[in-house]
Amino acid sequence: MNTLDIAGGERLLTAGEIAKILNISRAKVYRLIQRGQIPAIRIHRLVRVMPADLREYAERAHTGDFEA
Repeated sequence: MNTLDIAGGERLLTAGEIAKILNISRAKVYRLIQRGQIPAIRIHRLVRVMPADLREYAERAHTGDFEA
């Protein structure tokens, strides 16, 4: 049986989980997603983030490497 392994074996993250990880509000997470700073997958009304994308965002934030 073939399965779609979107997140590289890791579970997709919710905005609430990301908020806890980054110690920011869920509203701030949604703003970062809306601005495209954190890539997200939309499933109807649900928003999920791949762990690898969150790690990439955190790395860019650490180095200050954001596109204007």
